[in-house]
Amino acid sequence: MLTSASTDFTAAVLSILAPGTPDTRYTMMSCIDTSALDDIESTIDGAIKAYANGDLDGAVSGAKKYYTDITAALEGCTSNYAVSPALSAVSQTHNAFDAAYADPDKAIEDNYNDQKYVLDGWGTQMVNAWNYTNAYQAGQMWGKFAEGLLRLPSSDG
Repeated sequence: MLTSASTDFTAAVLSILAPGTPDTRYTMMSCIDTSALDDIESTIDGAIKAYANGDLDGAVSGAKKYYTDITAALEGCTSNYAVSPALSAVSQTHNAFDAAYADPDKAIEDNYNDQKYVLDGWGTQMVNAWNYTNAYQAGQMWGKFAEGLLRLPSSDG
């Protein structure tokens, strides 16, 4: 099976949020639940559209749903040499962020406001890439955007 917009997007997100792990673009196709890909693509599309319309809460809600759905779709990849370490690294990032803040949603909003211009630069590129069907580039920008939103208190700018 060839890759899809969902898998290209996810491979790019993982490459940003889990640097140093192998490229997952093609390896995930051997273990992903392909029946979930259309729904995942719809979730990505909704989150990106929410961001494009100035709805950060809607974008973050969509991002959380994407994370939950893609993690479930990749459950069959626990022994995959590329996907497993990337998912583990992303999970560790999420867990560290949630543990670092009493109110993670407020921290996301604060991180956005503290880095608004940089994040909006990545966000604009993400929206444009997605609109021009370049899912991999959109995923890279989503990854950079998420990296900024999930910045830990001790992180520098």
